[in-house]
Amino acid sequence: MTEGVRAAIQNMSWHGVQGFQVNPKARFIVPDQGDLGIVHTERGLTYVEVALCGHMVPQFQPQASLQILKYLLGRIASLTNEDLTTTTTSSNPTSMSPSTIHGRTGTTYGSKKIDKYDDQSKAIDVFHKIFFDKTGNQWTNREKFKKFPNKHYPLETDYEQHETLLSFDIDLRKMPLGKLSRNQLKMAYGVLTKLQTLITSDSINETSIIDTSNRFYTRVPHDFGQKKPQILDNVDLIQLKTQMIDNLLDIEIVYSMLKGLSEGNNEHPIDVHY
Repeated sequence: MTEGVRAAIQNMSWHGVQGFQVNPKARFIVPDQGDLGIVHTERGLTYVEVALCGHMVPQFQPQASLQILKYLLGRIASLTNEDLTTTTTSSNPTSMSPSTIHGRTGTTYGSKKIDKYDDQSKAIDVFHKIFFDKTGNQWTNREKFKKFPNKHYPLETDYEQHETLLSFDIDLRKMPLGKLSRNQLKMAYGVLTKLQTLITSDSINETSIIDTSNRFYTRVPHDFGQKKPQILDNVDLIQLKTQMIDNLLDIEIVYSMLKGLSEGNNEHPIDVHY
């Protein structure tokens, strides 16, 4: 990401967004129609796609900064969520594009609909109407939100779990939240215990340490990019990986509890895990 692009994004005025983050790995593209500032969410991370069209970046007009109305709506009963977003476009700062994204929670299945309006007020009115149709509440009165039967309700978007996993170099493609296994994580604990014994023994066997480190990465897939996997040959690294396993176990327990509730499991999730 160039400094000019980074500065342009940081200078944008974001309105009504909770938990929004600019992903440092965001893709910057030149859309066919020159739209600037397209926002979408993929695998729990929010991306900003920016058109690198010379004069557009970084010469950002403050009055043409993006205005985003974003609310994530969910309904546990049907395990669906809808992401309602309204964005402006730089090619015509007065235009806005309300988009409705439908999908099933925990899957990649879904659809997306985008409507463009030259009149911002019209686009905002459409967004407000969709919000009311889905929730039974007025957007302007959302701070006093009331839950209605068979209607959606707002969910706060929280990327903390994904950020935690990414900070440990976890490969979310090979080990997404839905595929966490307590048995697998417990076996990873066992591998770390063996590594602790190996590195604190009087005669250090480097070959065994490398082999055991590889076994750990087999249990818990990591994404090191172009870097070589770290050899777990010191106490600090082992403590870091132990903390990582603790975090993964916490996430797995919460995920299983929510899954059990959605599937109508009569046994209390805490009894299952403890």
